[in-house]
Amino acid sequence: MKKLRKWSDTDPFLYDITISDGKDILKDKIGFRTITTKGHEILLNGKPLLLKGICIHEESPTGKNRANSPEDATQLLNWAKDLGCNYVRLAHYPHNEYMIRMAEKMGILVWEEIPVYWAASVGKTKALT
Repeated sequence: MKKLRKWSDTDPFLYDITISDGKDILKDKIGFRTITTKGHEILLNGKPLLLKGICIHEESPTGKNRANSPEDATQLLNWAKDLGCNYVRLAHYPHNEYMIRMAEKMGILVWEEIPVYWAASVGKTKALT
């Protein structure tokens, strides 16, 4: 078996993949990596990683609307790279797919929040005795 080239923030290698069930074909580009922890360290592919990042809202840098184009994602992520970031936190809601795909190409890790708290039921809690 050929050795897998792993994706990293310094080498964002992406594989072209094709999935088919005989009639439907899906083509995509993906990077393979492992993210684990050891004590207080975050390990990317087994090596310590210092996360340097910012929070990004889905706002267009050129207008008064949501960032929803590949160009918007590229500009926002290039600004993050210019600041020395290797990861971004996408705030409070799933962002446009372009943001994730562009981050993957550029070697930027992404923390994306999934708004499950909107549907969470808040109830009374009992103190443990």
